[in-house]
Amino acid sequence: MSYTTPRDATMEDWSPSEDQLAAWVQSMWISGCRLLISAHLAQQWVRLADPDVPEIPMLREARNAIEHLHEADFDDRHVIAGTHINERGKEKAWDIKKLPEGRLILGLGTAPLETVFGAVSLDAIVAFSREHATRDDEVEHDDSMHLVVEEPDG
Repeated sequence: MSYTTPRDATMEDWSPSEDQLAAWVQSMWISGCRLLISAHLAQQWVRLADPDVPEIPMLREARNAIEHLHEADFDDRHVIAGTHINERGKEKAWDIKKLPEGRLILGLGTAPLETVFGAVSLDAIVAFSREHATRDDEVEHDDSMHLVVEEPDG
């Protein structure tokens, strides 16, 4: 009787299948998209209350790249800026060119635990979140009413 322990198991004995790996990468990519969109919304809300708060570097550009995927081109591993000109004469997917290396990776990138798509630092997102998570704890309700948009009567 042969018994295999994790110490003498080969890589193939526990490696995920190609389908499992593809599903994990896809799930992480979608999570990255959600993180960028959520972090950008949080940043917008904070900056609405205090425009002097600095932006998270590259967050707006990466979020714009995600939002405008329909205007971008693709190569085998990246979202790239298209050469298409829209009806207003503007090049589509232009924020992609502002990202590191001028493209958005379709996979996890080389440092998925440090950056989102190799473009936005996870540490910067976490630091921003921690700094501003309780920013309204000391604000009286009346002081924050300027953030509420009133609907016109009618």
